[in-house]
Amino acid sequence: MVSILYWGFQMESENSLEKKVTIVGDTSRFHLGSRLNYYEFCKLVSAKYRIVQELPYDSFGINFMTFDKFFGKLKKTKWWSGLCESDLIIVHGEGLTEKCEDYVYKYLYFSRVGKILGIESHLVNFSMYEGDPFISLLKDFSYIACRDVLTLKHLRYLGFDPELSFDCCVLGLDIEKKAKHNGSVALIRGRHGFDEKLARKFGTPIKYNCCWLWEGNAINLSSIKDYVKQISNSQVTLSTSFHGNIISFLSGIPFISLDKSNRKYRALDIELLPKEKTEILRDPGNIDHRKIVQIHYENIINVLRERAMLNCI
Repeated sequence: MVSILYWGFQMESENSLEKKVTIVGDTSRFHLGSRLNYYEFCKLVSAKYRIVQELPYDSFGINFMTFDKFFGKLKKTKWWSGLCESDLIIVHGEGLTEKCEDYVYKYLYFSRVGKILGIESHLVNFSMYEGDPFISLLKDFSYIACRDVLTLKHLRYLGFDPELSFDCCVLGLDIEKKAKHNGSVALIRGRHGFDEKLARKFGTPIKYNCCWLWEGNAINLSSIKDYVKQISNSQVTLSTSFHGNIISFLSGIPFISLDKSNRKYRALDIELLPKEKTEILRDPGNIDHRKIVQIHYENIINVLRERAMLNCI
């Protein structure tokens, strides 16, 4: 049996993995959190299929186009031949399908492409809270696995019965379990920034560039593993980033979501924080509260990993 090296891990050769897959939605260029998620996702996929090609998340721009126009453009791209030889299309959604935006159609159009080519299409690891306009396209997917409970609730309301998956970052790292902290507050920026003055009521604020980049001084490290180890010294994280909250989870400390513009942050509050979260977040530096959080995280991470595995079937 022949193996080849793919992104640093072993992948079976074409002789042993007969089914070929095209991945739509390479999100590894978003930031380090997305990069770890996408790396673990590809590792998961490559264990079952031969990856023929990966289409970047911005392959077709952000402006709306009809399916016929999109399909005509697609057939002229370098990816068309790979699609024709694929047995499966996996659309990796991440944060690209959350709202009813023009660019979302071009991700979901691949369900119709799969139907035309006579192959399966899967939509996985995604959030969606405004799905009404996309119902006909969602129906053409052979398999759907959403990454959070609020998306699951919304899709069930629309008449679908998807699997409940999770972000693949949890497949790559364990929970840090430091008993003590240094009194600092980790600040992780998402699309929207926030004023660090808010953090000072908890402790000394430290900005981390593990997701969206801060303006000015912030800590830059080479990997999410390095960020997790350093952030675990803090008592709490303030974040406007979905992956920032997951990084806090992996760091073994509680987090406070400051972005209320998107239900994905609320979803992680529901899914990751312990039931005592209100009391804990009033005094996150309390050593007993820290233990409660870490025990809770340890109790749920294997379930989250099992869910993440459902992004590839």
